Amino acid sequence: MPNTLAIVIADRQTSRLGLASHLADSLGGVSVLQRTVRRVERIKSVRKIVIIHPEDQELGDLVKQNKKQLVFHPAAVTDKFTPMRQSARKWAMINWRGGLGGATCYDELLPPLPIYEAAKAHGGDAVILVGGDWPLVDPDYCEKTLAIHLEHPKDLQMTFNQAPPGLSGVVICTDLLKQMSESDGASFGNMLAYVPSHPQADPIGRDICYAIPPAVRSVAQRFIYDNTRSIAMMDQLDIDWDNATATEIVSAMQPPQSMPQQVSIELTPKRICNGPLIPQHHVEFNRQPMSMHTLERMLKSLPPESLVTFGGLGDAMLHDQWIDAINLAKDAGVFGIHIQTDLQGTPQQVEKLLRLPIDIVSIRINADTSATYEKLCSPGDPQHNFKHLTDNLQWLLNERNRRWQSPEFDNKPGIPWLLPTLIKVSDNLKDMETFFDRWTHYTQQAVILPAQSGCGLMPEMSPVKMAPPTRMACRQVSRRVTILSDGTVAQCDQDWLGKAPLGKLDDNTMSLPQLWEDKGKSLCASHAALDIDTLELCKNCHEWHRP
Repeated sequence: MPNTLAIVIADRQTSRLGLASHLADSLGGVSVLQRTVRRVERIKSVRKIVIIHPEDQELGDLVKQNKKQLVFHPAAVTDKFTPMRQSARKWAMINWRGGLGGATCYDELLPPLPIYEAAKAHGGDAVILVGGDWPLVDPDYCEKTLAIHLEHPKDLQMTFNQAPPGLSGVVICTDLLKQMSESDGASFGNMLAYVPSHPQADPIGRDICYAIPPAVRSVAQRFIYDNTRSIAMMDQLDIDWDNATATEIVSAMQPPQSMPQQVSIELTPKRICNGPLIPQHHVEFNRQPMSMHTLERMLKSLPPESLVTFGGLGDAMLHDQWIDAINLAKDAGVFGIHIQTDLQGTPQQVEKLLRLPIDIVSIRINADTSATYEKLCSPGDPQHNFKHLTDNLQWLLNERNRRWQSPEFDNKPGIPWLLPTLIKVSDNLKDMETFFDRWTHYTQQAVILPAQSGCGLMPEMSPVKMAPPTRMACRQVSRRVTILSDGTVAQCDQDWLGKAPLGKLDDNTMSLPQLWEDKGKSLCASHAALDIDTLELCKNCHEWHRP
């Protein structure tokens, strides 16, 4: 019978997403790491547990009285790809997949080399991989996922399931781990995501995926003990810590009611582009640019692990103090920083993107040819054209990669994800496939976005209506909050003119979290009760089905 190992990645200083580690915290009377090990021990096919940890750490005091053989394997648990893996997962941290480049929760546990070396050193033929701060990992899901591999080890070299992050591990054979360790930047996401050059059916419908109950699969929560929201949710669970099943865990959980993690901030409503695809072509936005005083006050009030997008309806790089805004966000402890731009600036301006602590730069391309770009985006100045945009992006990509490979830039700002985007309308459908294939190849991710109208402020440009026939509660109002440049806290990102605001931040009366507590929760409650007709903006909205 194959020798099956459970490999646990543990770091008592830093979590896999770069936050402070909570491995040593007490959960149900024992350390988080001990709690994880106890549940992993119940995976019947596992013969030995190997804990991989940084070479300068000792973890023996956190794990005691084990039922199965347990060994510690010191190794480097990060590599040059770690910052980009972390950035790829931040905006998808509550989902098992969906990160940039197809990144999954299992990719948070990489790099693959120390995992392969540990498996080889301990004679493992197959590995089930979990994190040390996954104290609710379900032994039954792990066992059944492992059984699929063990039944066909040559054909099904990796098996997984769709459990929310932290509720199940991924299974991989040692031979495939070896291949991953020899391939620069290899990841589980690379193997599971759609890649235009190697198209495949979605793996969730194939034999490598163990089907779990929909009641668990559909839960958008993170069961990893590494962030404020998850810790609060898990601490209040009233369960049998050693024996509770995933179904019992999700039934007992109470989702956090705190302010949304994602915050969209419009620094300025200005855009260089002004074609029919651009809201500014149809609507005049007379708002003033955001003051640094308002921005700083807001950023300092944000809850821990907030994810901030600078952009909204405008181009963040057109604000005179956009660099100061990025630095203010970092100094305030913002967890993730994303900037949206038309990238029509000078080379000197573009270069500054690589000197700032940015996770993602979204580039609004919206076309794959000069003719389509001119028709839809119509920059007013002839020098701001499709070639200028793509030249800027090509330079940015090449320079980012050069710095990434250079030891002098190791673990420093300057390696953001570059994310080309296209808003799908009838006039660029012919460009869409080549756009997606091209930029997925060069940047590992491209995004097709829906056309929106701001609840009727501009013509509907979507080729087809995408809203389902039956109205449901809008998920956007509970997942992100939008602030316009004049400090207005909009009801959502469709409230372009701030006609139904939750409040305003420049009057020094309430902080953003207080406004959310005062007005945002009642808005979410109205949606949950499907009391939509009482909400003037929402009843005419066609974007309620978006994630």
